[in-house]
Amino acid sequence: MKKTAKKTKEIMKSSEEKEKTLAIFNSFTAGLMLLDEKNRIIQTNPQLENMFGIKKEEIERENLKDLKENPLFSKVAELVLDEKGIKEIKNVQFSPKKKLFIELTSTPVINNRKKTGYLLIFNDISRQKLVEDLKTEFIMLAAHQLRTPLAGIRWNLKMLINGDFGQFTPEQKAFLEKNYENNERMIKLVNDLLDSTKIEEGRYLYYKTQEDIVKITEEVIVVLQDEIKKRSLQLEFKKPKGKIPKIKIDKEKIGICIQNLMINAIRYNRVGGKVIVSVEYNKGKNKILISVEDTGIGIPKEQQKRIFTKFYRSTAAMKAETVGSGLGLYMTKNIIEAHRGRIWFESEEGKGSTFYFSLPAVD
Repeated sequence: MKKTAKKTKEIMKSSEEKEKTLAIFNSFTAGLMLLDEKNRIIQTNPQLENMFGIKKEEIERENLKDLKENPLFSKVAELVLDEKGIKEIKNVQFSPKKKLFIELTSTPVINNRKKTGYLLIFNDISRQKLVEDLKTEFIMLAAHQLRTPLAGIRWNLKMLINGDFGQFTPEQKAFLEKNYENNERMIKLVNDLLDSTKIEEGRYLYYKTQEDIVKITEEVIVVLQDEIKKRSLQLEFKKPKGKIPKIKIDKEKIGICIQNLMINAIRYNRVGGKVIVSVEYNKGKNKILISVEDTGIGIPKEQQKRIFTKFYRSTAAMKAETVGSGLGLYMTKNIIEAHRGRIWFESEEGKGSTFYFSLPAVD
């Protein structure tokens, strides 16, 4: 009798735990789909059903690979399935139907140190996406409206500086030149805003030709010489030993990447500091490696994960330099990745940063 009572108590406890787990599963704000080890759908929650406008009976017990023909779930199957089964993904965005945008994560379910299935988590980001689209639309409109008057101001200031309307005193000319610089900064900001929007929408065009990366780097260094002298910085350019192959790139856009990294190394450096630019060729991996090192303020460790985010500037950067849009590194990362390259960095607050990017030598 005692054994029976104990067994009954264990069953009841197990049943209660299952009910609690199910209650948590069903009350989760995200949509959930639980798969077994054979990729069969064994449980969904009401949020998933509402999100996709389905009844759980329509898909439960189905194998995920059999849903490839289902217009709602074909993208899900494509994202998480490979030849080995389910793969782990994190925060991958897709749109299964009009006006519905989902962020999908798949994670293994572990029981007694054994993988027993997968949990797919569906976060509805439709509202967030709508806000982003409205923001992008506003930025595009504002940038286009600013372009024409800024171009007119540039032209008029240039004529004044060149003496087309008479001569000015040195103080007056310096004042005009300062205004010209500020206007150029605004023009660059407008162009960056428009370009960043094109990147987001996949409309940023690349015109690739065979180019000499060392020559491009040298050209950028020449352009930035005045900035380097103004801040009393030492510049060292480490060229590769021996001949390196030309690479197929968009010369203008890779030049922008090198310039963005160098401008940051100049702006966020200490007076009398150093900037080291390096170009190397890894013959074994057939890759070109470019690095820009500075002895400046560095990036706080807790903020490093966000450094390539659009409009983001670290607190240290904002204190050191009030001017900046937070678009340079965002655009640089996207341009490098569009060339099948990779960008990363090392940084220590108060000691400086080194940014690296690699590009394949053969496209």
